[in-house]
Amino acid sequence: MGNKCFKIALVNPKDTTIPIEDYSVYENLGLATLAATLRTHGYQVRIIDGYAENLNHAVVADKVVKFDPNLVGFTCTYQSYPDVLEIGRKIKRQLPSVHLTIGGEHATFTVNEILTESGIFDSVVRGEGEETLLELATAMEFSKPLKSIRGIHFKYNGGISANPDRPAIQDLDTLPYAFRYTLEYGSESGKSFLILIGMLAIRGC
Repeated sequence: MGNKCFKIALVNPKDTTIPIEDYSVYENLGLATLAATLRTHGYQVRIIDGYAENLNHAVVADKVVKFDPNLVGFTCTYQSYPDVLEIGRKIKRQLPSVHLTIGGEHATFTVNEILTESGIFDSVVRGEGEETLLELATAMEFSKPLKSIRGIHFKYNGGISANPDRPAIQDLDTLPYAFRYTLEYGSESGKSFLILIGMLAIRGC
C-alpha cells in the first residue's frame, strides 16, 4: 500500500480553444478511474480539473503548487496540449523537482516530441494508465528504477528510455469504481443546462 505522505495531482486543463458560451461542466472519467486506482492503494490523490470547473491556467497551477505533490499527471488532447505546456511550466518553475508525467491519446502517439521538445516532462504514460501510473508512483515512492515499468517512456541519462508496451487490461471489472470528484461539483454548480454526465463505453480514442 502507498504512503499517504506521497501525493499525486491529476490535472485536466481547460481547453482555451472552446468559446466560453460552449463550455460545459463535464467530468473526466479517465482521471476519475486513475484516481480511484491510486486511492485504493493508499495514495493521497487530488484531481484538479480545469475543464470541468472552468479554471484558468494560473489557478490550476496554483492549486497544484499548494497541494505540493510528488507526482503530477496530466491528460490532454491534441487541442489542449498547449494548455498543458503552459500549466506545466508554471508548476515546474515553483516545484522544480516534481515529476511531471502525461498520458492520453495525444501523448501516446507523440512520446518523443513531448520528452525532447517540451523541456518539462519527465515521463509519458502510453495506453491504459491505471496499472502503469500506479507502478510509476510506487517506484518513485521507494526510489526504484523506472526501467521495469511497462508502458512508459522516460528521460534517462540525458536520453530517452522506451520501455515495452503494457498489455491491455483484460477484465475491466478489476478496476475500482471511478472517483467522481467533479460530478458533485457539476450538480452544485447551478448550470443544469450545461451539465454532462459521462459514461465510458470503450477504452481509447
